[in-house]
Amino acid sequence: MILDFIAQLFLVSVKLIASALVIGYLCGNKEYLVRTLFIFAFTMILNPYLKYLFQIQEYPGATGYGWVFPSGHMQASFAFWGWLAVEYRNRFFSCFVIILLTGVAWGLIYFGYHTLLDVLGAISAGLITFVGYDRLRKIKLFQKHVYLLGYLLLLVSIPLILTYPQKLYVIRSQIWIGVGLLLAFPIAFLIQSRNEMNFSFYQKVYVVALAVLGVLLINVGVQWIHGAAPSFSMPVLVTIQYVLTALWVGAGVSLLFALLLKKWIQFKKVKTVQAHG
Repeated sequence: MILDFIAQLFLVSVKLIASALVIGYLCGNKEYLVRTLFIFAFTMILNPYLKYLFQIQEYPGATGYGWVFPSGHMQASFAFWGWLAVEYRNRFFSCFVIILLTGVAWGLIYFGYHTLLDVLGAISAGLITFVGYDRLRKIKLFQKHVYLLGYLLLLVSIPLILTYPQKLYVIRSQIWIGVGLLLAFPIAFLIQSRNEMNFSFYQKVYVVALAVLGVLLINVGVQWIHGAAPSFSMPVLVTIQYVLTALWVGAGVSLLFALLLKKWIQFKKVKTVQAHG
C-alpha cells in the first residue's frame, strides 16, 4: 500500500510540470523556462513518432494505445526536468531532478506501465535530443531571438507529424499539445519580452492565481465545446486549447494584471485627491 502511494506520487509529475511551468515562467527566469518549454513541447511530438518507428506492441499491464517504446511519460519528464537542470546548473536542483526522474522511472515499472527497456529508451532519446538542442541554443541567432528556436522546432516537427498514421492524430493528444505550445508560446514570449513588467512578490502571487484561473476557464470552455459538438475535430480542439493557454500564460495574464494595476493606482490617486479636496 505504501509503495503504491509513493509510486503514484511520482507519476503525478505531469501536473507538477504544468505547475512548474506556470510559476517558473511568471516568477523566474523566463528564458530558461521558455527554452525548457520548447524542448518539452517538441518531445511531445517526437515521442509518438519514435513509437511509430519502433512499433513495439503493448504487453499485458500496459494502459496506453498501441505502442509502448520509448515511454512517453518518461521522455516528457526527462525533457522538462533534465533540461531545466541543464539551464540552472545548480547542484541541489540537479539532485532533486535525479531523485524525481528515478522515482518516475520506478513508478512506471512498478505499476507495469512500462519495462526497464522502455524507460531506458526514453532517457536515451532524451539525451540525443539534448545534444542537438544544446548546439542550436548556442547559435547567436537563437541566443538573441529565443522565440525563433520554438518556430524552428515547429518546422522540424512538420515532417514527423506528416509521417504519423492517421489513427495517431486522434489517440495521441500530446501531439497537438506540443503543436499548440510551439505555435503560440514563441510569439507570447516575444510580446512579454517587449513589455517587461517588474511585479513585487505579492503581485506575482496574484498573477499566478489569475493565470491558473484563466487556464481552468480555457479548459472548461474546451470541454463544453467538445460536449456540445462531439463531432468537432479533437486535434483542432486540443491545438486551440493550448494555443490559448500559451498566449494567456506567456503574455496575456501579465499584460492584463499590469493594466488592472495601473487602473487601480489611478483610481487611488483620484480618491486621494478627492479626499483632500
